[in-house]
Amino acid sequence: MSAVKCVRFSSLRQSIREVADRLGVETFCWDPCGIIMAGGTWFLVLWAVKRGHHYVDYHRFSDIALFAVYNCVAVLALTCHFKSMCSDPGAVPFRPPNSPPLKAIEKSRPEWINGELVTTCDRCDVYKPYRAHHCSVCKRCIRMMDHHCPWMNNCIGERNHKFFILFCFYIFVMACLALTIVGRFLYNCPTRWHKCVLTNAWEPLALMLFFMEIFLFGLFTLIMSCDQLWGIAYDSTTLERMRGGATSATPSVMQNFRRVFGSDADLTWFLPVKPILRRKIEPADDPERHFRMFQSPVPDDLDEREEFIEF
Repeated sequence: MSAVKCVRFSSLRQSIREVADRLGVETFCWDPCGIIMAGGTWFLVLWAVKRGHHYVDYHRFSDIALFAVYNCVAVLALTCHFKSMCSDPGAVPFRPPNSPPLKAIEKSRPEWINGELVTTCDRCDVYKPYRAHHCSVCKRCIRMMDHHCPWMNNCIGERNHKFFILFCFYIFVMACLALTIVGRFLYNCPTRWHKCVLTNAWEPLALMLFFMEIFLFGLFTLIMSCDQLWGIAYDSTTLERMRGGATSATPSVMQNFRRVFGSDADLTWFLPVKPILRRKIEPADDPERHFRMFQSPVPDDLDEREEFIEF
C-alpha cells in the first residue's frame, strides 16, 4: 500500500514539475510568510481591478478605453510579479556531492578562482562571487543581491531585478489610472456625488478602502521605483548602500541601465521579457569598482573581453 502511495506521489510531483516548466518557473521559495504576502499582492491587484469596474461608465467610450488600459497594466504588473517570484535571481549553484573541500577565504582577503574574485560562504559551502550576498530566507548566495522581498517571495538579484522594477512601475501607473477612473466617476455623477456613492451600506467603505489602497501602494511603489532607479544609475544595490559599500566608477549611467534592462534601449525595457545583454566589459566593470567592499588590492591584469549574456 505504501509503495502505491509513493508511486502516486512521485507521479504527482513529476506532473507539477512539468506544469512549472511550461510556466517558466525556475525557482520557488517555500517561505510561509512570503507565500502569504505574495498571494496577498495578487488579491489586492485583482480586487483593485474589480473595484475599478464599478466606477466605469460603459456608455462613454473614453471610460471604456481608460478601463481597458487599466486592465492591460494590471496584467503586465501580475506578469512581472510572477516572473520576479519564479525567476532565478542569480543563485550561486550548490557544489555537487562528494566534492573536495573548499579553500577557506576570508571576506577581507578575496582571491581569484576560476576567473572570479570570490570568498568562501560558510553557510551554503560555496565560493561566493564578489557583490554576492547570502540570503537567510532563501538559504542561497545571490549574485548582485539587492534585497529579499517578501511581497515577491524571492530575492531580487541580477536576473530578476528588471521584473521587480517594472512591477513597481506598473503598480504606480495602476494607482494613477485608478485615481483618474474614480475622479471621472464622481465628476460625471448626474446628481450630487454622495448619492452616487451611497447606493448601499457597503459602497462607502469599499470606496474608502479603494482610495487607501490607491494612495498607499501608489506612494510606496513611487518611492521604491525612484530608489531602485537611483541605485541602478550609480550601480549600487540596497544592501551595499546600507552597509556603506562603494558606488560605481562607471561614468556612463546608460551603461548601468543597460546591464539591468538590456543592451538595446527599446520597447523591451518596459515589457516583462528577459533582458539580452551585449556588452564589452571594460576594466571599470570588474571588481576594482567595489574594491573597498573587500578592503584588498585588486590585480591590474584585467583584460578587456567581449561577452554575450542572455538571462
